[in-house]
Amino acid sequence: MMTGGWSNGEIYIPFQQSLMTTRKSHLMIGKDEHVDGRTLRGKRRTRAKEKGTAVVQSMVQEAQKAGIPFDYVLFDTWFSNPAQLAALKSIGADVIAMIKKNSTKYTLPDPSDDQVKSLNVKEIYSRFRKRPGNSKYLLCVNVKVSDRNGDSIPAKLVYARNRNNKKQWVCFVCTDMRRSPEDILRIYTARWACEVYFSVAKSCLKLRTECHSTSYDAITAHMVFVAIRYMILAVIRFENTDNRGIEEIMYGIQREIINEMMNCAIILIIDTLLDSVRECFGATESQIKELVNVFISKLPEVWRCRFTAPQAG
Repeated sequence: MMTGGWSNGEIYIPFQQSLMTTRKSHLMIGKDEHVDGRTLRGKRRTRAKEKGTAVVQSMVQEAQKAGIPFDYVLFDTWFSNPAQLAALKSIGADVIAMIKKNSTKYTLPDPSDDQVKSLNVKEIYSRFRKRPGNSKYLLCVNVKVSDRNGDSIPAKLVYARNRNNKKQWVCFVCTDMRRSPEDILRIYTARWACEVYFSVAKSCLKLRTECHSTSYDAITAHMVFVAIRYMILAVIRFENTDNRGIEEIMYGIQREIINEMMNCAIILIIDTLLDSVRECFGATESQIKELVNVFISKLPEVWRCRFTAPQAG
């Protein structure tokens, strides 16, 4: 599944680890039965057995074939390995991602002796001079990213302060050399839409609690229904230029539905009572209308405003 975000007229497709269904076949629950690989059900199972990195590439290619416009693929540290960056770049998709502080090497000139060396992100940060003051980023360097076959692509590494701990830093990589460090940091924030979606889906739209099936297809269908609910709420918010969040809109719609159901239940009870009065006492329609007027007048104001009193004949 892919979720899009808009920022200053640009469209991005952020990827999140939890968006990918990458479970191995032995983790699936349910009866082991033959599934035709040509069907949607079979294709879904085939994809579920693939590695998450391969699924990312195929999803990007599907988006390109479908004509979905996007500028960058955004993801966190889970997918930001050199092989993934090079593979996406080879199919015409630029990447902006957060990278891990691990031993992965990047090729660039060492500032101490101008010799081309392979350094990891920690070594690069320690050897290069940082920007002074409260700048938006600490360091930006141009590097070469190489995959296992030795093929390399140019990229930018941008270091910024960790918002959760000002003494720490985080590092981002961008395969589009035209972008400035400020643009790279700004664009990456569009990925936060994924976190918002999962927070709302889990806490409000019952992603975790509503479906208790052990069927892989049923769970997949449930995820689709949750996504549709979210999209409906997002469209309502967009069309009405509503300043409320998705969660507030959802609770507002729930209250409207509950109120409408209460109105229908009350009217059904009143109609049943009036039918009983007609049958037992032979009351005329004018008497019935007068009885309803008296009944409504004695209701609390909160309830009375929901009903229109009939005109007595």
